[in-house]
Amino acid sequence: MSESHAVAYKALRGRVREVVEAADPAALDAIVPATPEWRARDVLAHLVGVSDDVVNGRLEGIASNAWTQVQVEARRHRPVGELLVEWDESAPKFESMLAAAPPEIAGQALFDAATHEHDLRNALGSPGARDSDAVLLRHEPAEALRVLDDRDASLHGRLHLLGAGHADVGEPHRCNGHSSMPEPSSRRSLDDGSGRRSVRIGVGRRLPPLPAA
Repeated sequence: MSESHAVAYKALRGRVREVVEAADPAALDAIVPATPEWRARDVLAHLVGVSDDVVNGRLEGIASNAWTQVQVEARRHRPVGELLVEWDESAPKFESMLAAAPPEIAGQALFDAATHEHDLRNALGSPGARDSDAVLLRHEPAEALRVLDDRDASLHGRLHLLGAGHADVGEPHRCNGHSSMPEPSSRRSLDDGSGRRSVRIGVGRRLPPLPAA
């Protein structure tokens, strides 16, 4: 059960509403530095779209660039007020689903939402909530990578969650609308201690075995 994740998500939703409603409307059309293919309003559209897609069972391609881009395109020309109303409509069921989900799944959803909250805060010049429950809650994907980072000094600061159940290592670069990811050429195997040379993260997929570096 993941009641704490659901509570943290609801609080996050309230904070995002406050930040967006307080922003100059023109600022919502600004490019978000961490997601350079998206404007601030597009990041909000993604947050709203995740909740709506999940509660309505539209999960094909979940967490992929294509899945998230459909969310943005479908809401590109809608007023921000409408997006917030839509979020209010889908979020209570989404939060109930988070509360019932295994912590590693609820944690990944919260991880993504918290990342985008701070993407928005950065773009709109509204820092804060850096010690919120959404930031502080530990969950399996991030903890697995932290353990690996501690185990291998060569990985320090170079482990990245890619979404869609993938991890990678390397220097960041920009990819589509999403946060920075490592260059594909820098991939190497990550041993989770089980001998399988893979890491369980995100929604339960696994990084395929890779040859030793």
